[in-house]
Amino acid sequence: MDHVSDAQHDTALASAHAIRLAAAEWHDRRERDGWTPEDDAALAAWLAQSPAHRVAFLRVDAAWRRADRFTALSGSRRDRRFPALIWPLAIRISAAAAVVAAIGFAAAPYFVKSPAQSYSTTVGGRETLALADGSRIELNTDTSLRVEMTRGRRTVWLDSGEALFQVRHDSTRPFVVVVGDRRITDIGTKFVIRRDETRMKVAVLEGEVQLDGAQAGRAPKLLKQGDVAVATGNTVSISRKTQRSLTNELGWQRGVLVFDNVTLAEAAAEFNRYNREKIVIADPSAAQITIGATLPQNDVPAFVRVAQKIFGLHAERQGDTIVISH
Repeated sequence: MDHVSDAQHDTALASAHAIRLAAAEWHDRRERDGWTPEDDAALAAWLAQSPAHRVAFLRVDAAWRRADRFTALSGSRRDRRFPALIWPLAIRISAAAAVVAAIGFAAAPYFVKSPAQSYSTTVGGRETLALADGSRIELNTDTSLRVEMTRGRRTVWLDSGEALFQVRHDSTRPFVVVVGDRRITDIGTKFVIRRDETRMKVAVLEGEVQLDGAQAGRAPKLLKQGDVAVATGNTVSISRKTQRSLTNELGWQRGVLVFDNVTLAEAAAEFNRYNREKIVIADPSAAQITIGATLPQNDVPAFVRVAQKIFGLHAERQGDTIVISH
């Protein structure tokens, strides 16, 4: 029991350190030139995610205010031997040191490397993360990922599910998504990645990404807007899709599933991703029927009605499963 308590304590401590780091990054960005209304909205969204975010940001802000007072006092005792261009830098370094001291010496290592933060959604759930760098990640149903933000790199591990990435590009600080043994690197873009048990799918909505292969020595693939890459094992196939088709695949953002000439079996599999009540297509002939419709993603009865009234199929409930057949 003590071991479990220690592990829980370590996890909570790492989370607190990561939140402090993110708060410091937000505050530092706000103090620089180039802060935009979009940045302001992203900060507001991050603060709204958790009371811990708001408390951490207020503490960082208070620390910087104390640093400003320290700067003022130091300025009154300015050494005239300091060149005019060097003195502001010295004050800046002193102020930064005061902030680190105010936040706490124990947190200092996390300004170099932060632990990964874990996020997940339930079946049918959805969550949007506003990162400190201005990027956004929208998690779809039954999705699990980890985020690590350091001063030199931004890394996300997509462990399962699907996520939409809207990345604020920074050539000095790469944004990399790791999916198994593959890596997707942002080149200023908006893209969606889906990870199933046997395959990974990357669709580029805007900009470009670089897809690194599973095998060493393989040249990376550059994916542009409209490109869709499907990786299975050691193979990758790339196709082009229209903007309309890509938008349809993001129907889950609006709470709907858009089916455009897909088989009933494929449509049922999509419904099963979003609902604990499962649909089973019992025979091959029914499974190959094609469907074109837009349906609420959590309305299993609507799917059953389509199968019955449009295609004349039979539906039978067996516990939490609905079996559809001729």
